[in-house]
Amino acid sequence: MKNRRNVQLAQLIIQLDLLRDELYEELLDHCGSRADDLMRLLQNSENKREIFTKPIPSNEKKAYIGLLEALFLSAANEKSAG
Repeated sequence: MKNRRNVQLAQLIIQLDLLRDELYEELLDHCGSRADDLMRLLQNSENKREIFTKPIPSNEKKAYIGLLEALFLSAANEKSAG
């Protein structure tokens, strides 16, 4: 059971990494060479820092993981449907 969950978590991390790449490519399409500047601005902004660096409370992590899993299942179903 534990090994199965480890595999699921690893797969989810890989899917997140792939999604991050897709989103970054889309940002590049929209912003061009300014994409990195925008990312840096948002990551370093004092009034946004709390939003982006605030850790997810441990009692909410399962809910976030469940939402991500549902998102990826939905995207996979859309791709297979055509």
